[in-house]
Amino acid sequence: FNPLLINIATSLQPEGIMLLSYLLAGRITRPLESLATNVRAFGKGEESELGPPAGAQGEVAQLALAFDQMRQSIKQSQTAQLKNERLATIGQMASSIIHDLRNPLATISTAAEVMRNDGLQLERRRTMLETQLRAAQRMNKMLTEILEFSRGSYKLNPKTQPLAPIVQRAAQELGAQMAQSGIALNVEVPTELTLNADGEKLARVFENLLVNSIQAMQRPEGGTIEIRAARENGDWRVEVEDDGPGIPPAIRERLFEPFISHGKPGGTGLGLAIARGIVEAHGGKVSLENSQEQGARFVILLPSA
Repeated sequence: FNPLLINIATSLQPEGIMLLSYLLAGRITRPLESLATNVRAFGKGEESELGPPAGAQGEVAQLALAFDQMRQSIKQSQTAQLKNERLATIGQMASSIIHDLRNPLATISTAAEVMRNDGLQLERRRTMLETQLRAAQRMNKMLTEILEFSRGSYKLNPKTQPLAPIVQRAAQELGAQMAQSGIALNVEVPTELTLNADGEKLARVFENLLVNSIQAMQRPEGGTIEIRAARENGDWRVEVEDDGPGIPPAIRERLFEPFISHGKPGGTGLGLAIARGIVEAHGGKVSLENSQEQGARFVILLPSA
């Protein structure tokens, strides 16, 4: 208080002193309440301006300016961190795309080298051309799925069809890779099991799960993968189980997130994330059963036709 206010206060009656005290207290508390409201809003992530509130003077105004400087510093740090995270995600996505496209590109390149031979028989040349065509189609599918994954949506072309041929298609796609790794595949899918699904995309789900198991079982003794299907509460329950080393507890809860990969040479961690997106687009669910000490068992629940 300045001397003038003190003189005025001492000359007033008790009622006047109370009124003056009330007015002065309000002049101090209102800016503080406004500042506290803005600070709480900023703490919740809401946009708020922390400049000096109306009527703020002295220490209150300085406190508000200090908070405003802190807010600006925090926002700049968050912006830089978000930019770095986005750049890292783009880098990981690019790495994943390059990794996934490497195999079909190698197939096309190998077929082209063979076809350079002028003495190649017509039937052999036709086989090489078909190999290149399948590899190019596979690349196109992979790029489409990565694009859909980045958008967070999958365009489906569903029709009622049996599941067994879809699983067999995925098994044939990876048959040579499993044979080279000494991995046996046992499939027990009832022929009467039908569902309304996009066969191409659902085959990709099983390819991704099989690739996940194959990469986890890169060992001299090989291993076994089993695919089983049965009805459960009106839906179809499909299990993909391997006898590999299992999933470390540290990543089980985050296994279906992008770029989560552990103990798999060359693995990028996008396969399971794409598989989950496709299954959920079909109205189903995919999960990992954690009851086993060794091996991994993935469970897919899909609506029956």
